[in-house]
Amino acid sequence: MSKLSISAAFVLCAPAVGAQVADTTTKIRLNGFVDTYYAYDFTRPADGERRFTTQPVRHDEANVNLAWLGVTVERRKVRARVALQAGTSVQSNYAGEPRNGSTSGPDLARLIQEAVFGIKLAGTLWNDAGIYYSYVGLES
Repeated sequence: MSKLSISAAFVLCAPAVGAQVADTTTKIRLNGFVDTYYAYDFTRPADGERRFTTQPVRHDEANVNLAWLGVTVERRKVRARVALQAGTSVQSNYAGEPRNGSTSGPDLARLIQEAVFGIKLAGTLWNDAGIYYSYVGLES
């Protein structure tokens, strides 16, 4: 029994000991998040919207505060991440975004949580560009 396990370990480790081959694999990761809530406001707003709040905004109903779905793609010298979001906090937080024409503004911008592309320059040095997710807002 021990001879079999030693042989198997040698076979599994043999490729790592040999010549190094350039990594050409593409790694794809999917991830997501859902935050739900139920809120009750004792002032009972007639239109169901709680004033002066971003989360939770709807009175007397269960709702989705924030839901997002993301995909990350990584290769040896490039990487990218796109995450789309929806929910009542997203609607409230992006309500004040300016409109530029009829196709730009909060209706489209609020869907994108993150859209980033990066190129590896050397070693651990990367050049990344895009729309980044940040916890820093106007309150900071």
